[in-house]
Amino acid sequence: RKYAVGIAVVNKPKEKENFQNLSIEERRAILRKALELFGWDPKALNISEIARLFNVSRDSIYNDIEQILKERE
Repeated sequence: RKYAVGIAVVNKPKEKENFQNLSIEERRAILRKALELFGWDPKALNISEIARLFNVSRDSIYNDIEQILKERE
């Protein structure tokens, strides 16, 4: 098997101490940028790691991605 690994760097506002304190809008803006960088393919994202990073459930991340992709249409 061959796996492709992508690394994305996100600038977060200085006044935010960590990703866990971001609003839904801020979280979705970061996810939107990540999706854009990976050609709008949600399969390229590690949902479990993203959920851990933001301290939310995987369902929240799936919902965010669904809303982002709907807005894009």
